[in-house]
Amino acid sequence: MNFGGEHFGAGYNVAVGVVSYNWLVDNGSGALVKGPAVQVSTPIFTYYPPVAGHPAPAQVQVVNVDAIASADAGDFVNGSGTYAVGANAVLSAAPNHGYTFTHWVEGNTVVSTAADYAFTVGTPRSLVAVFNPIPDVDLTPGAPGSGVLMLSWADADRCWVLQESADLVTWVNSPRHTAASGGRKSASASTAAERRFFRLVHP
Repeated sequence: MNFGGEHFGAGYNVAVGVVSYNWLVDNGSGALVKGPAVQVSTPIFTYYPPVAGHPAPAQVQVVNVDAIASADAGDFVNGSGTYAVGANAVLSAAPNHGYTFTHWVEGNTVVSTAADYAFTVGTPRSLVAVFNPIPDVDLTPGAPGSGVLMLSWADADRCWVLQESADLVTWVNSPRHTAASGGRKSASASTAAERRFFRLVHP
């Protein structure tokens, strides 16, 4: 390659597990002589020319892995950095108060629904941790004398599931009919029935 008007050449001799470099420089008279050790970095490769009496290490391919949170919903997203190809990477995501983690997305593809996403690094990657706000459940009485209580919650993505329990220990998906309208869901419960507890869960 041409660098600052000087011509650098590299002769190499490869054996099993061994890479040796000989860096050459034009001495100005057309002859190539051994020049000073130099280090050349690229976005993918880092080359370490030999120092007298020491063999050069094998070249290592590295790539960037970027991870960010969607909007301001993520309390922290951890794991971004530069990794050697073939290394194991673990991305971790935790939501802020009032949000829940849903999935990791790369481009338009969901790659994992686990908050801790582990994978073997092969190519540069850019991932986003997606969080959804936890909806509040509104309780309103039905018509006077109906003995009905209405539950409603925002669910624009229709992903939240209503569960109920009699003892706050065992929870099951509610068998109650839910209606969807205008980005909200609703269900009704009888005030005359046995005591029930309700919650929303995200699959």
